Amino acid sequence: MEDKLILLKEYKLFINRYEKLVINLNNSYKRKNYQRKIIVNIKMLDYYFYKLYKDNIILEINYNKINNNLLTILKLVLGWMK
Repeated sequence: MEDKLILLKEYKLFINRYEKLVINLNNSYKRKNYQRKIIVNIKMLDYYFYKLYKDNIILEINYNKINNNLLTILKLVLGWMK
């Protein structure tokens, strides 16, 4: 499936680039701080896509796919924090 939204493409590119950096962080405050920032960014993306959907800029089916992907990422990050 090809992503047509530039924001989603850039987000995936960002995750692919910096995944190793985040995994290699130790269990210190710095890692938890990064994890909290990741959660905030995911929630901000979710909000932005919701606004795009409500303003009829993207279709409901696209919003649902994006929302499911963001929810999966959020669950993974929350599980990683435990």
